[in-house]
Amino acid sequence: MRKNTRAFFLLFMIVALVLLINYVRSDHGPYTLKIILQPTDTLDDKHAKQNRDHRFVDALRQLVNATGTMRLEVIEENKGSVDQLSALKYGRADLAIAENSVPYTPGIRTILPLYSGVLHILVKKGARVDDFGEFLKGKRVWARNKGSFERSFLSAIIPSDDADDSYILLDALSPDEPSPDVIVYVGPVAPEVTNLVEPQYQFYSLDSVDNLNRGSIAEGISLMVPRMQPYVIPAQTYAELNPEPVLTLAVEKLLVARDTLPEEIVYELTALIYKNKPMLASHNEALFRGIKEDYPRHLLTFPLHPGAWNYIERDAPSFLERYAEVFGVFFSLIVALISGTFALYRWNQQRKKDTIDKYYSKILKVRMDINETMTETERQEAIGFIRGLEQEAFELLIDEKVSADDSFRIFITLSNDTLRELGAREGITNMPMLGKL
Repeated sequence: MRKNTRAFFLLFMIVALVLLINYVRSDHGPYTLKIILQPTDTLDDKHAKQNRDHRFVDALRQLVNATGTMRLEVIEENKGSVDQLSALKYGRADLAIAENSVPYTPGIRTILPLYSGVLHILVKKGARVDDFGEFLKGKRVWARNKGSFERSFLSAIIPSDDADDSYILLDALSPDEPSPDVIVYVGPVAPEVTNLVEPQYQFYSLDSVDNLNRGSIAEGISLMVPRMQPYVIPAQTYAELNPEPVLTLAVEKLLVARDTLPEEIVYELTALIYKNKPMLASHNEALFRGIKEDYPRHLLTFPLHPGAWNYIERDAPSFLERYAEVFGVFFSLIVALISGTFALYRWNQQRKKDTIDKYYSKILKVRMDINETMTETERQEAIGFIRGLEQEAFELLIDEKVSADDSFRIFITLSNDTLRELGAREGITNMPMLGKL
């Protein structure tokens, strides 16, 4: 009866636990993720549809919503990367796309790099540019909002204290305003860039491509802003816009998250992106080369989120697995060393035993010669001989050439017994004997 009660109670607890789990799942529903994006700064709706970040997020939203465990919402705010990261830090959003060149912000973590954003600098055709900093003075320059890679580049060219007096910054392209003198745009190298630029523009190269790795201007800017790396746009990439190679800069675009986002959510999101890379790359070709697991993590402005780290390291061998062969060799050497030491010890012990055995033989030979016909001189010689053997044996013991083990004790006992026999033959009963060891 008591056993039946326990079984019923256990079954009741299992059913209650299952019902509780189902209740929690149905009560909370899918986890809602909010990603913040900047509105497209282009001329019309046709061009707006070509924005690669929006296309990537639209495709990602379809994948996330299809999981049933997560749901992705898009928040559009006309703010630069710095302000978008603040939105993550203070919990107004969960995800954002930011350049790797933005200043470090506490509370932000990287999920993965998406693609390389290449700096496109375009000036009016026929413009003579000997010094880009001097050329900018008085010009109308289109660049995105504060905190963007474009603004970081302009600050590297002209100090921020002098920027307001040097050029006029435009936050958006508008058909109602005159076209800008300079366009500073960051995005992947892609054919649709030509659709965003009117024919009267041409590419500006920061330096001759021949000067790359020879102290070019691009390398100098890279020293000032380390995460900006020199980049070459090959000739004819944009047809007549760049008939020659263009030396410029590039920076990684990162998918970032607030550090308080649950690890299991980030793990699932990271796995979803990596596993569906071909589909995502069909909406943004730059993702095909950009999304990879073996990127140099030490170059990231923001450290990896623990959930992303766990996914990337999912197949990494443990410490023991990684060094199994080393440990195997080391263990084999230890076993060989122990075996060799033990064998050497056994050989040394046997050698010492063989040495003391020789003294056994000599004493046994003396015992065999003891009889009634021995003369006094022979007995004294035998006693002296045994005393000499004992002296030699103790000297060997002191020199550690024999051991004070059972073999040595047997030798001493045999020696004493033989001396007693020699003394008894003479009627001597108080002959001094060696004490026991």
